[in-house]
Amino acid sequence: MNTDSYFRSIRGPVMLMTLGILMMFDHADSFPIGNTWPVLVVVFGLLVLAERLTQPARPPMGPPPQPPAPFTPGGFES
Repeated sequence: MNTDSYFRSIRGPVMLMTLGILMMFDHADSFPIGNTWPVLVVVFGLLVLAERLTQPARPPMGPPPQPPAPFTPGGFES
């Protein structure tokens, strides 16, 4: 499994576990869920950042390749 698909496959479960932990804190009256929703945004951002940092570098885009020279039956251009 490459790292790109690894981070995509764990993104959902990690977000659900984070939400569950936040709801547990809300139920225990430690932190109201309304004040902890930014944690979900931070966790999602960290997962996306980790995914992008592990992707291989893409080669720079250059001009398109030139088409081959037209074929002439005699082997020489006129």
